[in-house]
Amino acid sequence: MKDGVHVYDDTVGVMTNSPDYPWHENNLNNYLTVTPKQHKPVNWLGKELHPMSQGSGNFGLPGDFTPVARFVRAAYLKNFMPQANNEYGNLIKAENILKSVNVAKGPLSPKPMRKTLAAIVHL
Repeated sequence: MKDGVHVYDDTVGVMTNSPDYPWHENNLNNYLTVTPKQHKPVNWLGKELHPMSQGSGNFGLPGDFTPVARFVRAAYLKNFMPQANNEYGNLIKAENILKSVNVAKGPLSPKPMRKTLAAIVHL
């Protein structure tokens, strides 16, 4: 940050570099209705409407490559994926969460980035 390095208690268990961690924690409030459960049919104006397919509870979960979207996806998966019975299972769980937020080469055009904590640590 402009005023120096900030260290926060990681209450969610997901790391980020932009925007700051308290912002991300607050932003999770925008996803309270995202759930692993399938939506039930509803009635609108006398017409019964049904979810199109599996995953309707996940509607609204961001899928882009911004730090904000990746933080939300990682927190969501960490929260709803069941705890494994052993270390190997938890390693697979962690790998699957990381794959969901990986930025593959190609979809984003590289641009110069400002110095981040990650860059400072490597120096």
